[in-house]
Amino acid sequence: MPAVVSVNRFSADNSGGTRRLKELCARQGVEAIVRITGRAARRAADLARAVVALADSGKAKFQFLYPDEMPLWDKIGTIAQRLYGASDIEATAHQGPAGRFEKQGFGHFPICIAKTQFSFTTDANIKGRPAATF
Repeated sequence: MPAVVSVNRFSADNSGGTRRLKELCARQGVEAIVRITGRAARRAADLARAVVALADSGKAKFQFLYPDEMPLWDKIGTIAQRLYGASDIEATAHQGPAGRFEKQGFGHFPICIAKTQFSFTTDANIKGRPAATF
């Protein structure tokens, strides 16, 4: 499937590894845009152009992860499970703020979940998405 990959490169990252990643992506027909931390905004325009070009090419097979009508709590669960490999999600007080936002009429909005490279673990030796449940 055609895709664009955005890679955040940190000062401690190896430039050889970045080159290798770009090569591997190119073999799969995927464009890799490397964004250097601290100068990422400059490459954001390159990333945006690559995504627009792919969208305009007719090759992309974009699908939404969930329908707008899905309740907010279910949207959060879908993201957690399908993107991040969670087995389940839980919160207190009627599903946290999601329930309150739903009652206020914001249920049809999309969900954006921000995470850092340390969201799963602070152990730099663990690569990829962990298979264990939290």
